[in-house]
Amino acid sequence: MDIDIAQNIAQLFPATFSYLKNNGKIAADVTPANVSSDMPESTSEINNTLATAPLWQGVSSKAVNIVDKIITPIMPFVTDVKHDLNCANPDAMPIVKVPVYTGFGEALENTKNWEQSNVTRKHVAVEATRISLPACITLDEIRYGDKVEDVVLGLIKGCAQGVYKKFLQAVTAAVSPTAEAAMTPALCKKIAAIFGDDREVLALLLDNVNYSTLIPTNNYELNPAVEGTFGIRHIKKTAMLKTGINGIALAEGAVSGFVGSVNFKSEVTHMDVRYMGEVAGLPIHLKTWFKPGDERLWMSAESVCGFVVNDASLLKTFTFGATAGA
Repeated sequence: MDIDIAQNIAQLFPATFSYLKNNGKIAADVTPANVSSDMPESTSEINNTLATAPLWQGVSSKAVNIVDKIITPIMPFVTDVKHDLNCANPDAMPIVKVPVYTGFGEALENTKNWEQSNVTRKHVAVEATRISLPACITLDEIRYGDKVEDVVLGLIKGCAQGVYKKFLQAVTAAVSPTAEAAMTPALCKKIAAIFGDDREVLALLLDNVNYSTLIPTNNYELNPAVEGTFGIRHIKKTAMLKTGINGIALAEGAVSGFVGSVNFKSEVTHMDVRYMGEVAGLPIHLKTWFKPGDERLWMSAESVCGFVVNDASLLKTFTFGATAGA
């Protein structure tokens, strides 16, 4: 392996590099430029991810922009999203009891006693699912210009889509879709009242085609991106991932969910595990390793999530005309 390529791998994945070097998998006797616990910097021009900026900080920043479009439409509308769950055993993922607050009582007037509490809650069982997306890149591919960064960003995006898919699976399994002729401003007004006067529609999620029918024109100036348009708190564009539906309406308390982190075993050696941070609210780890005798760098983006419908009466799904099932 070229010295510059080895230095590149050493900076990216110090534990993985150490394994290769100690087992004779790297021809050049190269000392890693940075094997500390600090964030490694890309200092070699051959490092074809980021030439001068802190490598992983740059990757994480780009990942936020990618994942934000996938995750943001659902994160504010699920109850009690959690970021601190550690799942150590992939064969026995836990059942998480997620609290759902159902009431807080009425506001007091001119009270002289503040030691009162009328909080009511229930706990909903949500099954955890570990989401993994692996891939590899060969050392020759890295040598001739393929970017590790591009693979990492693709894995992070796919991991986020896997979490979003679990949300859609929970929603579509709970209710059957209502067929409507077309998505129109008039239908949006109808949907705004679908849960009754005392239940605001917090979110209307639409596929790209049907969201585009609500974009402002010269004759119609309401903008679905503005909060409260049509009497709906948020209208968001999002992919429906082959679910056969085109839209989802949710009221408060319809869905409970959480996201969490994989608890990687500390005794596993010759594998790098890097926490990419909460990418648009979703915690993601990237693990990397080499297989003995192989010339491929393996990577996997990892996260944990779970979603369950609390109350199907607070949830509606839709198909719209010719685009139904798209």
